[in-house]
Amino acid sequence: MKVIEFLGPSGVGKTFLYSRLVDKSIPDRNFLSVQEAHVRAATNYRFKVGLNKNILYKALLKVPAFKDKRYGVSVRMLNSLERNLTNQYSFSLSVLSEKLSNVTDRSLVQKRTKAFQKRADDVCVLNNILDNNDVVVLDEGPLHHHHGLSSELFSKYPSEPWLNDLIVNPAAIISCELDADEVFARALQRRKGGVKTFSHRGLSESELRDYIEQNVAEYRSKISFLDKIGIPVLRIDTGAALWGNIKEIREFISCFSS
Repeated sequence: MKVIEFLGPSGVGKTFLYSRLVDKSIPDRNFLSVQEAHVRAATNYRFKVGLNKNILYKALLKVPAFKDKRYGVSVRMLNSLERNLTNQYSFSLSVLSEKLSNVTDRSLVQKRTKAFQKRADDVCVLNNILDNNDVVVLDEGPLHHHHGLSSELFSKYPSEPWLNDLIVNPAAIISCELDADEVFARALQRRKGGVKTFSHRGLSESELRDYIEQNVAEYRSKISFLDKIGIPVLRIDTGAALWGNIKEIREFISCFSS
């Protein structure tokens, strides 16, 4: 499986761009959305042992009445598979744990660790089932929920332990970028429109600006690290014309399709 992950700070327009990219009405798509990847993996998975509840899940995937629920069924099935996958992303997990070791709010530490591991496990399961040539494009994948990837790691880990880490070695990254002032303006506009972004909730206007500037800087550092270890990066200005961006992204993705 070839993973291409969208990355970008909160409010940059990443999810909107992704939703247009994976629109089923657009013909000739040579990649899978995260929903499609789950359904294909669940359909392709072969059980090694006898009957269990996953047999029911697999049967439901073929029932026309469950067409609109196939993604949920596939997630339930894949999540129920017994697995211990942390060895496939031990480097990225250790970096995250070290980054969070200074956070005093243990509930926040637990929440961020769980969010990362959930998506990392998800990628590992899909990778273990799908074909090597399947291209899967993720919106909020494990790297979106990772903290601590920066150039400091080059001096801290000179033996390059990231080489065998599945999560920090996607096929490519699509970096959704926008100036911090513009992200701040968008966040204010969404707030005035009644949209309550979880990460922004409860912040004053000055706190919101500080949060966004920090968030933008963190993503720049994350993208820089991935770029330096050799991950192909497509930088997209989300303030530019939508369909021009979609065309550029599709052409980029096509480079990874066999």
